[in-house]
Amino acid sequence: MKRVLIGDNREELVATLESLLKNWGYRAIATAEPEIFLEMHKELKPDLLIMGPALWEKTSSSHQIKKITTPIIYIQETETKTGAPPEGETLSYPVDIFKLFSYVQSHLEKIPRRNIRLNVKMPGLYYKEEGVCIAEVLSLSPEGLFLKTGSKIDKVDNIRLILPLIGMQTELEIEGRIVYRVEPTPTNNYMQGMGIEFTNVNSEIMQTLEQYVEGLLFNELNERQFSRNVLNTDHLRKHTDESVLQLTPVR
Repeated sequence: MKRVLIGDNREELVATLESLLKNWGYRAIATAEPEIFLEMHKELKPDLLIMGPALWEKTSSSHQIKKITTPIIYIQETETKTGAPPEGETLSYPVDIFKLFSYVQSHLEKIPRRNIRLNVKMPGLYYKEEGVCIAEVLSLSPEGLFLKTGSKIDKVDNIRLILPLIGMQTELEIEGRIVYRVEPTPTNNYMQGMGIEFTNVNSEIMQTLEQYVEGLLFNELNERQFSRNVLNTDHLRKHTDESVLQLTPVR
């Protein structure tokens, strides 16, 4: 399991980032104390550092930090002007979780995902020559989905979908490209489906998809034991009104 060390004097931000990283499958360790940060860095040898200006200013002069080659994601303050940030990725504050996910993936994964993907169970529709077919969406990201189907789609590369966004009281009609198919076999319990990448997505549809995925992620984090009483989304850049969504993804 890849290790991420988080250091920032904004304690609620630290706790929220720790919850996010754990939810994404990493071993996240967080502190707001410079001395503890340096000790953890020495003992744990993390694969990635996430730091704020206050911790960076108090630790960057140390011989230990000057020698590090560990990649750094630097989270700016809102108003405070600080010195030069470290070399690496820089995120504005409040934190955009989609950019954070992309940076974390690029540094820690051999084959990084481009966007947050969540497990869900929700209805979906797609068009065939004979009409509209009912299916089930089992995973969703702002860039695509996996659709469990009851019938095969052969000799077709592109598809048109209707995606009801339960909780937002809206639905999207989206074009997609089939990037892989899953054939029913005993090893996958005879599940049949297809992975679809969205195409020709305009900015309005992308914003709606990001709102929906973000709302689902917040709900999921609030349901997880490790995030109870520490998740504060005021530190995150919101694409959505959290009160809109009531659907909790399948864990």
